[in-house]
Amino acid sequence: LVFNKRSASVVHEFRIALKTPQRMFSNIGILISVPVLIMFLNKVFAAMNASELGEFMIVAFNVLIILLVILNSNVYASSIYSREGRSSYLIKTQPTRPIYLILSKLVPNSAFITLSLIITAIIVNDLTSVKGFDVVMLFLGIYFVYLTHLLLCAESDLMNPKTEIYASVGNDESNPNETKSTAFAFVASFAIAVILMLLLMMHE
Repeated sequence: LVFNKRSASVVHEFRIALKTPQRMFSNIGILISVPVLIMFLNKVFAAMNASELGEFMIVAFNVLIILLVILNSNVYASSIYSREGRSSYLIKTQPTRPIYLILSKLVPNSAFITLSLIITAIIVNDLTSVKGFDVVMLFLGIYFVYLTHLLLCAESDLMNPKTEIYASVGNDESNPNETKSTAFAFVASFAIAVILMLLLMMHE
């Protein structure tokens, strides 16, 4: 019965994601923009005669661009419950299991990101020096970072709701949770790209 309730909730959120123009355009935008951007960038890089160090920089830059896009797409999760005025209610009803509360709303967007990353991985495999198993491991790492950031963003809204912002002044007021999530997305993206670059250089 519990499983049926959760699956019904996920199906309901998928319908909302597909029927709401703003969310639909956002999801389709992510689905298309990441693969197209990576393909365009690597077409340009392919025309250059890159050295071994240059190849490492290209891989790190690919990761940077992908992370910047997908992590910033998570910012919506930092206010996803506050915007509906549901955070306080959710915390009171099930304070010990926030993961079950956030999944239903996060699954639809995650599905679009997952598909986008699969397409992007195929493009990276075809257009860069990273091939086969290395591509799989690279994108599993990217996906792990994405999911971790997504859950942290959603948890920040559950644990520190800002319902009063939207109740009093509407959606134009700055939400501290969103600001923190955006800052973390940029810092994490650059840090991971630099670490990857250093690891590639050390490996060689």
